[in-house]
Amino acid sequence: GQLQLNAFEPIICHSIFKSVTHLAAGCETLTRNCVTGIGANRALLAVRVNRSAGLATALNPYIGYENATRVAREALLTGKSVAELVLEWGLMDQAQLEDVLRPEILTKPHKLRSH
Repeated sequence: GQLQLNAFEPIICHSIFKSVTHLAAGCETLTRNCVTGIGANRALLAVRVNRSAGLATALNPYIGYENATRVAREALLTGKSVAELVLEWGLMDQAQLEDVLRPEILTKPHKLRSH
């Protein structure tokens, strides 16, 4: 019935507390030996982001889906950056492109402005 005692309850509780203790110790070890001191290589990350064909998706509202698709495909084939191709093809000017591809614009929700 509802009021019966579970003979294994003390063992279950002991095992849970022991597991939590091990987990906490593991988190402390991970923090001390791995997480502390980690930093981003900003220069390398900037190069990788700027060379990513995925940037073309941010340009969809400004240059249209067809042009963004062509730019992304060409960037993958040639190794040129999306920005290089957009400027080369005259789809946007430098100021517009820099405005649209600012990190704070790409990473936070915002209303689109027409250029």
